[in-house]
Amino acid sequence: MLPLNWKIYKLDIDKANASGVAEWELSVDYVNDYQLGQMSPDSLYNFAKRVTTKGNEELLQQFWWDWSRQVGDVGTKEVYPLTQLKNFCQLTESTKSGTRECYGAKKDLDNKLWDWMIGDWKKAAK
Repeated sequence: MLPLNWKIYKLDIDKANASGVAEWELSVDYVNDYQLGQMSPDSLYNFAKRVTTKGNEELLQQFWWDWSRQVGDVGTKEVYPLTQLKNFCQLTESTKSGTRECYGAKKDLDNKLWDWMIGDWKKAAK
């Protein structure tokens, strides 16, 4: 089952305390804000390629600002301090070891231990 959208809501706690009512506001709507069309693996992969393509720094900055729960001002912060490849790996890999492998880092002792305990499950799963 695929999710239809990914939305993040926010709550202004000072406003809620003052009014006595908690009002959740939509902060990020990934399908609409990033023109994904849908939340399929393909559309997310294509988004990762689009957002990390040279010339899309503003979109990448917006994404990391949303990801940080919109801390500070988007216009005054540097784009997430990674290379284009590392940004792509951060967006397409779900594990620390997968991210490191994506951008060519050598396997560390921890990864080698997991590989030894689990076996070569990535190849077996394909």
